[in-house]
Amino acid sequence: MICIVSCAVCITVLSQSGNIYYDDADVEKYTPVFSNVDDAPKKKIIYNPQNEYIKQKYDSVYQVNKRIKYMEGYRILIYSGTDKEEATHAKEYIYKTLPDADVYNVYKQPYYKVKLGDYTDRFKAKEILVKYISKAYPKAIIVNDNVLIKK
Repeated sequence: MICIVSCAVCITVLSQSGNIYYDDADVEKYTPVFSNVDDAPKKKIIYNPQNEYIKQKYDSVYQVNKRIKYMEGYRILIYSGTDKEEATHAKEYIYKTLPDADVYNVYKQPYYKVKLGDYTDRFKAKEILVKYISKAYPKAIIVNDNVLIKK
């Protein structure tokens, strides 16, 4: 009996408030508004001490990198042996063939070595070796070395 009475009360309350009407102002309030990005207000850049800190870090990294002169790369070893005249001939051949080339003459007793170029790319070193060097010096090879960074 109590159950029937409580259900009747619920039904009565719901039937009285069953019709819900909205004002036009309420509809506008809940309608989504889309705007173009261009219409959006522009954000101002505000000074932030953290930005200054980051700028200082970048500057310090730049200063360190500016002092680095060498990196891992490739050179073409044209001659390696004990004959000084042969090393000199190899060096002269390179200057005749490639006038702008970087040639390095290294002497570690008792061996003379003549190396060519500062290549960061092995493919470029191989191209120079095949085009210009391999005909006159077939035993020339590409070796890993610290090469000068050109800035």
